Amino acid sequence: MRARSGARRRTQIAAAGAVIAGVAAGALVAAIAAQASWTPITTLTGRTWEGVSPVVSVDKNGDFITAWSGINNAKPSCNEQTQIRIRYRTGRLGSVEQLTPCGPGTSFPVVASNASGYGIAAWISSTDTIQARRISPTGKLGPLRTLTPKYNQTNLVNVGISPTGQALVVWQGRQSKGTVPDAILGRFISPTSKLGRLLGIGGGTGQLPSVVFDKTGTATVGWSDDWSKSMVRRVTPRGVGKQAVILASTSADASYTTFGVPLVADDSNGDTFVLTVMNISRKSSRSEHLVLRKWSKSGALGRAITVGTAVPTLTITNVGDGPALGVDGAGNAVVAWDSYLTSTRAALYGRRVSSAGKLGSTVRLGTGYLPEVVVDPAGSGLVTWQSTPFDSGLPTKVSGRRVAARAGTFGAPRGLTADGQYARLAVDQAGHFGVIWVRSSTGSLIQARFGP
Repeated sequence: MRARSGARRRTQIAAAGAVIAGVAAGALVAAIAAQASWTPITTLTGRTWEGVSPVVSVDKNGDFITAWSGINNAKPSCNEQTQIRIRYRTGRLGSVEQLTPCGPGTSFPVVASNASGYGIAAWISSTDTIQARRISPTGKLGPLRTLTPKYNQTNLVNVGISPTGQALVVWQGRQSKGTVPDAILGRFISPTSKLGRLLGIGGGTGQLPSVVFDKTGTATVGWSDDWSKSMVRRVTPRGVGKQAVILASTSADASYTTFGVPLVADDSNGDTFVLTVMNISRKSSRSEHLVLRKWSKSGALGRAITVGTAVPTLTITNVGDGPALGVDGAGNAVVAWDSYLTSTRAALYGRRVSSAGKLGSTVRLGTGYLPEVVVDPAGSGLVTWQSTPFDSGLPTKVSGRRVAARAGTFGAPRGLTADGQYARLAVDQAGHFGVIWVRSSTGSLIQARFGP
């Protein structure tokens, strides 16, 4: 397979620098082989295919929907297309399904599953539209739907799905005709693939909006409004609720305080936990303050809890290379983030915040970038990260540590692959994990492992 160029590598979900943490590849492979409870590494892409932008979701029973943007080296004129593959709870792999016909390319797919196994995949087409398809528990695909109206320029899509199968696709976009500014827009897709009306959710910067559903079928969408406010709003097929400001800059500090997109997660009671990155610039220095706040189902905002302070590893204000948030059913949160050490090294940290708002100890998890966190309802979780700059030409490794959200303890580091980057995670209700990544050496294969 041909090697991807630097430009094609930048179509990954995030761009970040990193560093090799000194573990010899041979020793790491031996350590991986000893972890019998995890499956061997599985290549998901087809024989002549490469892929980027991997994502994964799972239902309560352990059926994983994996997705990526793939290109066939035997037929490159087809352009990159969105593909999925289901890994069933039995360990069986379904066939690779292409969700879009050959022609205009696609990028940045996202997927979501509900507890019953119904799924949704959405992506950005090179025709500057948002498209989506429903996925049944058996892998049957619904019709291809285009969600964006005419003359709408789109960027950065996300998706969630309710317990009853109502899917919400949200994106950042603007009208190409007229004077309508950047905005966060959304649209529901019913279980029968019927499109709901276009919803204006709020004004937004060029960032990826976040979305999560609670058990009642109400979605919470988070975004950054003109960099100066961290916002959330609850949305149902009936319409949008009132906006809530999680954090905002004052007139005195507006010139040097900005906010990233808030990450959102729900507990089993319908309360939403919002993690916001507050960026403060002073002269030549810049720091990220990670602030967690509870937005209860009644609409009350809890106190703002500063979980940690980091030196950013990127010069952008976005989800980018972190932080990451996971919440269990009782409302215990786990936050992971990276912090700049040198031009080639960053530290990876984790911390638990109890349901009562008590901060646990800050734990140095390792050295690396791009943290991801998932936590199941009972509190069993996993934190992963990668090493090495993504454009260094060197293979990167993906490492992980188990976390117990209720106790706030982290397990020992383990290697998941000696050749991977841009890992994404999912966990089912019984604590079974799926980790998907792009092989970092020549030939961008989509690979995965599944564990207890």
